Amino acid sequence: MTRSMQARLAAAYLIPLFLVSVQKANAQGAITIPSAAASADQTALSVSGTNFCAAPTVTLGGASLSVASATPALITANLPSLTPGTYYLVVSCGTLAARTAYFDVTIGSAAPTTAAGGCRVDGQRYADCGNGTVTDSMTGLVWLKDAACAALGTAGFPAANAGAAALHNGECGLTDGSAAGDWRLPTRAEWLATLQGPQGLIATFAPTCPAPPLKANDGTSCYQAAPPGPAAHQHAFLNVVAGGYWSSSTYELDPTFAYLVDLSATNVANTNAIVPHFQVAVLTLNLWPVRGESK
Repeated sequence: MTRSMQARLAAAYLIPLFLVSVQKANAQGAITIPSAAASADQTALSVSGTNFCAAPTVTLGGASLSVASATPALITANLPSLTPGTYYLVVSCGTLAARTAYFDVTIGSAAPTTAAGGCRVDGQRYADCGNGTVTDSMTGLVWLKDAACAALGTAGFPAANAGAAALHNGECGLTDGSAAGDWRLPTRAEWLATLQGPQGLIATFAPTCPAPPLKANDGTSCYQAAPPGPAAHQHAFLNVVAGGYWSSSTYELDPTFAYLVDLSATNVANTNAIVPHFQVAVLTLNLWPVRGESK
């Protein structure tokens, strides 16, 4: 048999095989993506379409996503934390061109969240809002209920400010609709107002409480003397550490120093003891975010 005859026979066998392969691919149908959107809390991506396979490959902005579920018409994938913007989505089911589809997905800015306002309970200083926040009616500040959220941890001064600013709905028990940028660290003045009162009345009339030197919901009882809960004789916060917390304020005479609050102190009459300043480069402290403007 000549070489040319062998080539013709090989081609004759390959052409039917190729046609079978193409017909099989066409039977599966090309996949399409008419819509895709992030969930309200920005933790999941839903991709609607046609002819999805049971194990698709999903990438968003070049990052591979973990697929939670997939049907021929719907894919649900887990979203990492992303800054607001538009990302390029690619869904693939195999290597054939007809089995890959593309879509632009807008994250964050497409569905902005609005932080819930504070709440009030008549006759109480602190009110548990039931959404991961506590409102102080004296200062007007909305505090994160969890004073030692594991997701925030401890940090140096710059990282603590950045971590507080990045806090948002869905983290640290929050269901308040807040977005990154809503939260911040308390200022030195806000810490002093929280512990002493705007006129220093606590320092004058009730200077000592067991650490941490906070008040219960009624505004007069000591925090440590009250059980946890929303009632007046209880305290609304969780996991308060009797130790150091950052303020957002740097020292007036040297910005390499910053103010912190020492919640292991028991004498709030001594301003320098409860809110001293230290060189930021040597400290790692807790962060307890607030939002809103103090009175």
